[in-house]
Amino acid sequence: MKTVGQAPCLRRPPRPPGCVTMHTLVIGYGNPLLGDDGAGPFVARQLGAGAIACHQLTPELVEPISRARRVVFVDAHAGVPAGQIAIRPVQPRPSAGIHRFDPETLLAWSQQLYGRAPEGILIGIGAESFDLGEGLSPRTRRAAREALRAIRKLRRLFCGRIQLSQ
Repeated sequence: MKTVGQAPCLRRPPRPPGCVTMHTLVIGYGNPLLGDDGAGPFVARQLGAGAIACHQLTPELVEPISRARRVVFVDAHAGVPAGQIAIRPVQPRPSAGIHRFDPETLLAWSQQLYGRAPEGILIGIGAESFDLGEGLSPRTRRAAREALRAIRKLRRLFCGRIQLSQ
């Protein structure tokens, strides 16, 4: 992957085919060197176009978030049973700190800086191990594939009905 001028997690995602105006942006975050913590980036890499894989959420993500109609955040989550996924809406919420960013804070910054916050969804992937090492455990890999199916279904629901006229 060529990264001249921008970090790989800052590239502008293209619109999915069939979408007329806005798109669904997927941000998969976590550290692939800590076992199942890499589930979010794994999902983003599998999706390719329209997805961003990064180690953590940072303020630089606010601009691409502001361009999206909806954003799906994907992360490994110790509070979700291993091998399962949990999906919940995310609402903008300002944070008192500036050194820790979560989906709610990024949506709030998008609203503040760009005058709009997209619809937000968080998919938590139940993780089994955050030990040092690359690769997902079998149960977390199955849950990550379930998350991929859920995201593809969301994209079809939101974009599939809006087709460009031929």
